[in-house]
Amino acid sequence: MDYYKAMMSQLLKIFTFYTFLCYCQQAISQQEPMFTQYMFTKEVYNPASIYANKTLNVGVLHRSQWLGIDGAPETQFLKITSPIQNQKATIGLTVVNDKIGSSAKTIINVPYAYGLPLGKGHLSIAIQPSFSNVRGNWSNLAFRDPSNTDLVYQDLVVNNWLFNVGTGVYYDSKKFYLGFAIPNMIQNKIVNNSENIITAYQNRHMYGIIGTQFAINNSGLVFEPNLLYKSVSLFEKFFKEGEELIYDGSPDQVDLNLSLILNHTFWLGTSFRTQPNDILNFEEPKLTSANLWIAYKLKNGPKFGFAFDYFFTSFEPQQIGSFEVFTGYDFNSRVDKLTTPRYF
Repeated sequence: MDYYKAMMSQLLKIFTFYTFLCYCQQAISQQEPMFTQYMFTKEVYNPASIYANKTLNVGVLHRSQWLGIDGAPETQFLKITSPIQNQKATIGLTVVNDKIGSSAKTIINVPYAYGLPLGKGHLSIAIQPSFSNVRGNWSNLAFRDPSNTDLVYQDLVVNNWLFNVGTGVYYDSKKFYLGFAIPNMIQNKIVNNSENIITAYQNRHMYGIIGTQFAINNSGLVFEPNLLYKSVSLFEKFFKEGEELIYDGSPDQVDLNLSLILNHTFWLGTSFRTQPNDILNFEEPKLTSANLWIAYKLKNGPKFGFAFDYFFTSFEPQQIGSFEVFTGYDFNSRVDKLTTPRYF
């Protein structure tokens, strides 16, 4: 077992290069962190979703992935959102810190969403400027061959500040929501510090989300299914970079979540993560993880959540899963004062 853990630790270091260097201009992979409790972190995937928060809202989340493997991904998330302009708009701040192996990334987003009445709900449109610090220190890695055999590795330190802008639309009503967003519109180039060699691209990620809820008779139970679709460069798996045609081979991903809510306060949920590309290729879809999560919200505003993921991948024998912990506070959100409590 120790041998396999050591081997997986080395493979993880190689995986760091694949996610960060992305085959050096030939293929790029998914770079954004993932969350199982995405119903509490929708701001990461769709900046327009902040308009659904009708009160001052704060939250923090920590995720540790692939427990038991050295250098496995760790992610922290912070959000603050507040309605402005007599609740015609919402502004926010989100910070994501993501570390894997010898590379790390910090993203600072400032979403602004404006809402318009539409049918029985509201349609919000958002703009989101963001700043990212992408960094890596390859001197922490053990090279099988001398690092100077590859130009990408000659400069052992990468530290880039990148500006980006994103957008999203989000429809929210009492029992239904639907949204689509591109948090990063600009596909920035990531270069090393000295030679100005392109080592990766900041990929354009696209997210679609849909959810609803059903009251179960008069039991105080509400059933809420929702789905999150994640894609890198949806509908443009090939794109032009100068005269070179670059292929993005990253698989799309679907998170299907099913939860029960008791008396507006207690959540119990399960979710499944899979790759729909297999279906499009007439292959059996791969179930990559099965997840369980619980959450509890007190009447005076605090809420807490915990999630555990079990992965069905080649890492399965070497890791014992992933976990998330979440806490937040909704100011002025006493459930007994709300005619339409927001479960999502």
